[in-house]
Amino acid sequence: MPWRLERTIAVFLSALPIFAEGGRCADAVRTESEDAYEVVMVAAVSSLPPPLRVYLEAHIDEVRAGITASIESPRAPGVAGERDDQHYILLNASVSGAGRNAFTPAAARRFPRVRSVAERLFARRGVHHGGSLPWAVMASYDAFQNALRSGNGKRAARRAGKLLHFATDAALPFNTIGFRIADAGNPTAAARDSARAILPDDGRRHRYHVGLIHRLRPRLEYEVRLWPQRVRPLADPIETVFDSLFEAGLAAEELLSLERLLQAERGGGGVPLAQDEALQQLADRAAPILETRLEAGALLSAALMSTAWVQAGKPALAVTVSATTEPPAPLPGDNRSSRFVGSRHSTIVHHATCQHARRIKPRNRVFFKAARDARQAGRTPCKSCDPYGPS
Repeated sequence: MPWRLERTIAVFLSALPIFAEGGRCADAVRTESEDAYEVVMVAAVSSLPPPLRVYLEAHIDEVRAGITASIESPRAPGVAGERDDQHYILLNASVSGAGRNAFTPAAARRFPRVRSVAERLFARRGVHHGGSLPWAVMASYDAFQNALRSGNGKRAARRAGKLLHFATDAALPFNTIGFRIADAGNPTAAARDSARAILPDDGRRHRYHVGLIHRLRPRLEYEVRLWPQRVRPLADPIETVFDSLFEAGLAAEELLSLERLLQAERGGGGVPLAQDEALQQLADRAAPILETRLEAGALLSAALMSTAWVQAGKPALAVTVSATTEPPAPLPGDNRSSRFVGSRHSTIVHHATCQHARRIKPRNRVFFKAARDARQAGRTPCKSCDPYGPS
């Protein structure tokens, strides 16, 4: 699997207490994986204006390449660089005292929209690497728009993937809060209160953005969908990005409340839950929040791509909408009579002509000759194409 995801999750979760306080772990922690971006990509691309949608569907591997190029490499504890900074923004950087470890709506609403002003705020507060996610989104937005204007189709598809990546980051809960972390080498009161000890909570970023989304991926693939009518050009893209970040911060507080509640339940006596059971309980309770955030990421991604396309003058793309109403040809498989397609990483099954089936990577496709075969394999029907329906 790309990025050695399964090994990363197993190693990390075996070492991390389920409800330990957030912060950087002793070893570098991966805080991004393909699962969130793949779910968002499918929902976002399927809701775009037809010329743009058909073009990106035809170049979906280039879109994926743009997404994966922006996935950060693990870093040493407490070390951040420009590439890492692009994936988060500490909206609570201006908060003092104990409130620094929580999402404060008033402070988040006041956070500067101009990057240079935000950097001066970080400097005043002594916060190193406070993040630059909203401006990474806008830089990718401009790059996508310029690629559309230039007529470079391959570049446009890759830029779309990069834009989708950062827009998804803006919707994920724990990319918005910095946590006060004491200096282990100097655990004095002054060091504990130092604003320079503010860092993203990589422990929880991994737990939710990687581990739980991976665990919930079949459900998320089924539930995260957009109506194309919801996608409209944006009057103020940067303000929309900040709105998404604000809602993500509120979601982070909801998830922290769920953790505290589950902690209290586990401490009420009886046999302690095994680690995997605790994770599953947390996943079940967090699922609706994560569904909402990935849907928000898909809506933001689609709105930004649509707005860029409109502002670029709706340029003609290499692949246009076909005038015919005939469905696309079925996907080839090991047996060409196969009419139903699923993914090795999902429980969903589709008609072979379904647009969602055509986005499954060839190496991950699983084919079924009949609907009853898919049912017997425990497959859930796709909501879009309804493979178990009368048709």
